Amino acid sequence: MPSLTLRRGLFFEDGPTAIGLLGPGLISLLALGTALMASGVHQTVLSAFVGLQATLLALAAAMLTSAATMWTANWQGRVAPTRAVVHVRQRLWRQLAVSAGLGVCGPLALAFHAEVSTSYSLARMPQMLLAVLALLLAAQALGGWCGLAWRGRAGRWVLLGWVALVLALSAQRALREWLLAWPALSMLTLLLLSLGWWVLRQRLVQHRQRWAGVPATGAAKAAFQPAQVWQPLPFDGEEAQGQGGRFSEMPAWRRLVLFLLWVLAVTAWRHQAWESQVQGVGLATYAGWMAMLTGLAGCALVHPAAHWRRRLAPGGLTPLQWARRMVLRSLAGGLLALAVLVGVAAFSTSVQGRWAVLGTGATVLGDLCLAFTLVAWVRARRNDFVGLLLAVVLMFGAVFMLTTAAAAIGLPLVRGAGWLAVELALAAVLGAASVRRWAARNGL
Repeated sequence: MPSLTLRRGLFFEDGPTAIGLLGPGLISLLALGTALMASGVHQTVLSAFVGLQATLLALAAAMLTSAATMWTANWQGRVAPTRAVVHVRQRLWRQLAVSAGLGVCGPLALAFHAEVSTSYSLARMPQMLLAVLALLLAAQALGGWCGLAWRGRAGRWVLLGWVALVLALSAQRALREWLLAWPALSMLTLLLLSLGWWVLRQRLVQHRQRWAGVPATGAAKAAFQPAQVWQPLPFDGEEAQGQGGRFSEMPAWRRLVLFLLWVLAVTAWRHQAWESQVQGVGLATYAGWMAMLTGLAGCALVHPAAHWRRRLAPGGLTPLQWARRMVLRSLAGGLLALAVLVGVAAFSTSVQGRWAVLGTGATVLGDLCLAFTLVAWVRARRNDFVGLLLAVVLMFGAVFMLTTAAAAIGLPLVRGAGWLAVELALAAVLGAASVRRWAARNGL
């Protein structure tokens, strides 16, 4: 029986190679040549290059997501679509990454030269590069969503993004100066873009359309509805989002609440310096901080969703692999949020206090790992809201009693390398225990 041969490489399914690779690559090459040969670069020249590159990146991303949607719909109607669908998605992200890499290198070099030739200083260089990077990647993300809407996988109102792109490019210089004056907005833009690509990835694997759109030629009705790759871990007795193979999205209000809670936590992290000593009222405050992290982690656990036919198929996920990926991916999401928000706090702080704020990342690293692994272990034993409440209370009581007992015998808690090592060791033990417990549960 002949086997399915899947070509590998950076080619495009429906052939937009020229606009996807040659276009941004040529503009970047011209920008690099201008930066190397010109003694000074005017802001108008920089705006022209950035505007043209943003347009090409948006058009390329729209073509790529449109093609990937069409090919995904084609393969979802086959008997064994898993391998081909995964390959289409992997190729899409690879093409988007190469297109973005080619597209941003030239304008970033030109922005570097323009800033040096204007101010003869490197003081504002990180802000300038962040502003240009945010504009280019925002244009690419907008194009990706418009390509998705063109095939009916997003609301038709998303197509108004082309109008927003034109308006943004017409006022590009003022927008860039605004981002230059407020670098935290650039970091926030990059954070929202990562969230936008994550939601786009979920929409890509969904079979149902938001509106008629442009039909994917040759697409057959799927044998079963595909599942999202990742979804929030449901509580026992809660109606599963993946019932029958159809997975709805996380509600927008839930994402917004989690996002606002993480942003508000930035102000708390500024008071958690490396090698800081916990004493007095700080004992209860630190225990409350750990309890809050545990509650947030308990609502942020995600798991690899899969249709039951795919779990029974050869090479499918075993219960142990499922549990291991659930714990590690949930922890990775928390660490990514930590890195981004500490970065936002650092760029919104004066240069003198920036390194101190960056040190909070190492201080909170152990707290976050311990919170995620503890709540994963508790939910493996009792996966309901009462279990989550027990995890919060357990974390508060354990931390408060431990720090109080240590302070009573003359060993105040110092949040440095020693305490970080203790937290990481406990997190490793709890993580291994939670993986084994989840793998032994019925119904996986």
